Amino acid sequence: MDALLAWGAFGVALGVRSLSWPAVFTADGIRLIGPDAHYHLRRIVWSVENFPQILTRDSYVSFPNGGEPIWPPFFDQAIAWVAWLAVGPGDVTGIERLAVWAPPLLGAATVAATFWVGLRFFGRSVGLMAALLVCLLPASVQYARIGFVDHHVAVALVGTGALACLLTFVSPKTPGLRAPAVLGATLGASLLLWPGTLLQVGIAQIVMTLTVVFAADAKRAASQAGKAAVAHGVAFLLVAPFTIGRTWAAWGDLSPVVLSGFQPLWLGLPAVGFGACALAWRAGFGQAGLSQRAGQLILAVAAPLLGCLALASVRGGIADAVEWFFRGESFQAVVAESMPLFSDGQSFTLQRAHSLLTPLFYLLPVMLFALVTPKPRSASYRVLALWCSVLFGASIVQQRFTNSLAVPFALTVAASIDLALRTIPVSARRTRWMLVGALSLGGLALLASLANSHLLAYGTAQRAWAGERVHAREPASQHESLVSAARWLGDHSPPTAGWLSAGPEPHYGVLTAWGDGHITRYIARRPTVQDNFGDDVGAERFEAAEHYFAAENEASALEIARDLRIDYVLVREEGSGHAPKPYEPRSMLVRLDLLRGSASRLHRGDTPVFVPALAHHRLLYESPARGDKPGRFKLYEIVKAARIVGVTLPDEIVEARLALQGEAGQPLEYRAYSRANPEGRYEIQLPYPTQPFTSQFAATSAYALEAAGVIAPFRLSEAAVRNGLRRKGPHLVP
Repeated sequence: MDALLAWGAFGVALGVRSLSWPAVFTADGIRLIGPDAHYHLRRIVWSVENFPQILTRDSYVSFPNGGEPIWPPFFDQAIAWVAWLAVGPGDVTGIERLAVWAPPLLGAATVAATFWVGLRFFGRSVGLMAALLVCLLPASVQYARIGFVDHHVAVALVGTGALACLLTFVSPKTPGLRAPAVLGATLGASLLLWPGTLLQVGIAQIVMTLTVVFAADAKRAASQAGKAAVAHGVAFLLVAPFTIGRTWAAWGDLSPVVLSGFQPLWLGLPAVGFGACALAWRAGFGQAGLSQRAGQLILAVAAPLLGCLALASVRGGIADAVEWFFRGESFQAVVAESMPLFSDGQSFTLQRAHSLLTPLFYLLPVMLFALVTPKPRSASYRVLALWCSVLFGASIVQQRFTNSLAVPFALTVAASIDLALRTIPVSARRTRWMLVGALSLGGLALLASLANSHLLAYGTAQRAWAGERVHAREPASQHESLVSAARWLGDHSPPTAGWLSAGPEPHYGVLTAWGDGHITRYIARRPTVQDNFGDDVGAERFEAAEHYFAAENEASALEIARDLRIDYVLVREEGSGHAPKPYEPRSMLVRLDLLRGSASRLHRGDTPVFVPALAHHRLLYESPARGDKPGRFKLYEIVKAARIVGVTLPDEIVEARLALQGEAGQPLEYRAYSRANPEGRYEIQLPYPTQPFTSQFAATSAYALEAAGVIAPFRLSEAAVRNGLRRKGPHLVP
């Protein structure tokens, strides 16, 4: 019966998390959900093609130097192993079709695991209620949707396993070392999935320490200390081979933010300390009473860890972790999933908490209190309350932790309801039935609100079943516009080396806003200067991208472009995506996005500002217009530009005009100006030929060169523009 219920929970959860499959399996191919999924797929596909190698340093990240992503590779590698067996190399589409099912399958497994945890430690009714809540809770579903390939869905599953093992650890009915060994394995595996699970490891360490300190007798204390040593030792053995000796250019060799020597240090020293206490106590040394036991643990376990603070690299690593957690760095301050739970990035709001956790989060403090009072509860309730409290606090600081909070949150809600029903005496039938009725009505209202949050995905599925064409996003959305621009770039630019091999380095890169890097790289198959890793990978390139967009003359921007070896720039109105203040009228961003490379006159307050044309950037592609608004994305190519020289009157202003028609119906009139010298010689650089140069834009006529009241047509070849050739211009003399 229980196995049937678990499989039922798995099936329902899989269905909920797969509702949006028509938006993933589209007529245009597989559409991944979220930018991070695109880098996970990059590593998965690369690993299948180069099996059994792991992509560590990636020449397509933080171009031109390359970089090592801070995500551990084991989630991607596990999917790659399955894909290598089931699909094999050479079939990227087949690998994508398999990989997009990993999130809903892992998410459904998390729901089934929630049922088993509730059943094992709190009763069948708790397991059922908790599984139903996790099945529909947006905090759980958001990372488990089909197509949302991200390691956090595996973090939630392994975290549920770690919670179950910890509840087993504190149970007095679990002799032997198998349970602590499995606990250590789950804790080690969680760290290999994401270093941020050090928070859950810390909770487990606190619980293990308290079970030793407050053991019923000396024998029990020695036994629990031995189990704690085993748990830490297994976790150490699992993590150490992948961390000891690792050095990161940005993080050093002892940082908790990444997989480094910090994790084995944090696990290995307590393993030795707990083991030493267990051996000493079993031999009859020490542990005269509770306070003495606590003091001995402090000396054996806590003191060595505190002693590590004498190392400057440890202090620096911990400072980095604190800064990352509390969003003290400029990049984390603009990352959406790093935002506080009660904030929209600008002001206090409850909307995010409502949408992820439902209004039940208001009652969480009361429910946590109910788990541990008024009567003494079993250790399982206290451990659950601690686990849930810490993760809720972490979620308040960064909403990404709501993914790990979902399971303990659901178990807390279900256990609180179960305790409330069991606390009322059977004799008080009227009160009991009133409470049951109230809870039933509240539960139905909650289920209705949760179901409503999935109606959009259900509607998408319905339209697909009816034969309609559906999209991962609305056609004019930023996501779809970016995908289209990246696909165009991949189809209309020279291929680069090293996409799926460890061979030659790519010879040019693409500059984008940081939030567009992962998608552009995967869809276009071109290296990017900055991406969604922000300044965590390649801080110098991250800063250089901002300097480029903020530059107020093209020569400075071109110097940065040469250093970065970029041939293309994909532009949107946010520029680099991390500008500390609005861009100036003459900045490259304004000239590329608003003015589309042409000369113009803008106003800064009441002061008119002349903005010259860009001579070495030409517009190749522009997203379709959004109603009365221009296209969101613009793709520029950096060219040498043709040099046109001629004669006019001394000190005369020469104007060059070229009308171009866009494929999407967006015309462009390029204007550039130059002043003749005192001898009447002029020189003007032009980036557009009058011959066809892109499928998106075409010149409708020749250039019109005008000076001193004279207008002359002028034609220019693509070879002259691309090679920076000098061409004789018309005489503009009356």
